[in-house]
Amino acid sequence: MKPRAAISWSGGKDSYLALRRTRSTFDVGAMITMFHEDGARSRSHGLRPELVEAQAQRLDLTLCHGRGSWATYEDGYRPALREARTLGITHVIFGDIMYESNREFPERVIGVAAHDYVCHGGCWVVDLTVDDRATTQETNAARV
Repeated sequence: MKPRAAISWSGGKDSYLALRRTRSTFDVGAMITMFHEDGARSRSHGLRPELVEAQAQRLDLTLCHGRGSWATYEDGYRPALREARTLGITHVIFGDIMYESNREFPERVIGVAAHDYVCHGGCWVVDLTVDDRATTQETNAARV
């Protein structure tokens, strides 16, 4: 049985590519998207909620969303992550790994250390089931 995952979804090409590259390994069941404080547009690409909802429906994913400014982004992301976990999500996939700050995001928001997530097909995959934050090489190898 494949691990159940959510994709951190901006609505852009990196998110879609990450989804395509990981669907054969993970049962991707949800997308996590951040919106502006008023909920009128997505945080990353300024997409209307109706478009993001249509993407979720078309891709057969549950939409888990948060709200916040860039300053409160991480605080807004955490409730969306908790919602995803209620759906049985055990992993989160991040597609945009171009910048170091994007790779640091899971460390701050989810509380993982660098060794708790692995690169899979050019995407970062975070295992939410790692409680002690100490992952063995054997476990990492099994995840990819």
